[in-house]
Amino acid sequence: MGKVTRYTMLVLSILLLVVWVIPAVAEVYVQCPCLKANPITGKPDPTLLKPGAAYNPATQNIECTNVTDTNGVLHASVACKALTAGDGHVIMGDTNDIYIFGFDDVTGVPVNQIMNMVNDPVAPGGMRGAEASAPTILAKAGQEFYLTLTNMGMFERPDLADPHTVHNHGFPNAASVFDGEPMASIAINMGESLSYYYAFQEPGTYMYHCHVEASEHMQMGMLGNLNVRPQQDGTSEFFNGKNYTNFAYNDCTGSVGGGRLDPGCGSTGYDVMYPLEVTAFDPDFHRSDNSYNDIDFGFMRDAYQLFNGRGYPYTINPCGRQTAYPTVPSNYPACAHPEQLYSQILSTPDVNVSSQKVSGLITAKLGQKILIHFPSLATSEFNTVTLLGLPMQIVGQGARQYKGPTGLLYYNNPKSITLGGGEGFDILIDTSKAKAGTYFMYSNNLNQLSNDAQDYGGLMTEIVIN
Repeated sequence: MGKVTRYTMLVLSILLLVVWVIPAVAEVYVQCPCLKANPITGKPDPTLLKPGAAYNPATQNIECTNVTDTNGVLHASVACKALTAGDGHVIMGDTNDIYIFGFDDVTGVPVNQIMNMVNDPVAPGGMRGAEASAPTILAKAGQEFYLTLTNMGMFERPDLADPHTVHNHGFPNAASVFDGEPMASIAINMGESLSYYYAFQEPGTYMYHCHVEASEHMQMGMLGNLNVRPQQDGTSEFFNGKNYTNFAYNDCTGSVGGGRLDPGCGSTGYDVMYPLEVTAFDPDFHRSDNSYNDIDFGFMRDAYQLFNGRGYPYTINPCGRQTAYPTVPSNYPACAHPEQLYSQILSTPDVNVSSQKVSGLITAKLGQKILIHFPSLATSEFNTVTLLGLPMQIVGQGARQYKGPTGLLYYNNPKSITLGGGEGFDILIDTSKAKAGTYFMYSNNLNQLSNDAQDYGGLMTEIVIN
């Protein structure tokens, strides 16, 4: 028995050594037709953009048009994003510190710096760089979208050699290899990268999450917003006395009597857009996962109901929330984009980037129309949400416009909306008949407005009309 024990301990030691070494020696590989090759490595370099390519701060993607890749193939419109998968911490509305798994945006970060983040766990994209909710992915119909995911491993759970994927939930045209479902596609091991390829055609509200051990990884926070804009964006369409250049869907299709486009043309037009994702946490589940204890999925109970990874009143903080550790200097620009701060973070080791960057606060000017991309990836409960004082109009669901084959519109104006996990709605809010002020959007299930016996942290946010 003694020999067996010593042998077992030796094997475990070797396995733990492998767990720590793999990320340090592996290589990040970012694929994107917008990038030039590094003259030394010969591989795509996120800091070397082809002529006409640029980082778009509105989408936080690297974008380019009419570029030729290394195989001589011409690409008309391309967008690229890079994410890492790791762990981290977030703060709930009652100030409770929650351990999470999650994604982080490292678009444009030099490849060698992403690798350094493994040994610098408080850097953006590092092992503790996880965000909740995950970075919002914005794309446009007609674009080829390249999404590179690098698995950084878990800083606080080095024994977990979990692979990760990105599953584009609701996307109908993904090749099996890029679907993220591990039985039919590739899962990414620690220290490795994979670039997913999507050719977006259908606009609307989507969402994404890790599909490896999905019940655990989604509960732990590996989920985010994914929104696709229509090709109609940028055109000017007149509807109900107002011109719009932004739309939820390609609503100007077909014709009526051989004349003007259908009467619904411009009906999904809006002025400002916000993603608002419903998620939830079970704090006991997260504590067990952080403390090497067994987890029982049958007893999962989501006490924290969240908008964009936050509970009220932190849903209305316009900037990112800081994690529970370490001490953050008062002059640290929490709203800045992570790669812009990487050199500062390297020179200030006690600084951590925000882990809750997607605010739930919605603001508009009086008379504007608001589009809310409204998905749910809550894992254990349905959620019913209402909005006091402003009209909601559902124009689409499941990335499909509410429109019949003859052009008849099926928009509806509910007082509340019930979502199950995996559902997504497109909601328009018209403020033309409203008054300036603050309006509340919240859960009809009153127990979801707090956390057990706590007073703060529930499923509520504010819409401020100026």
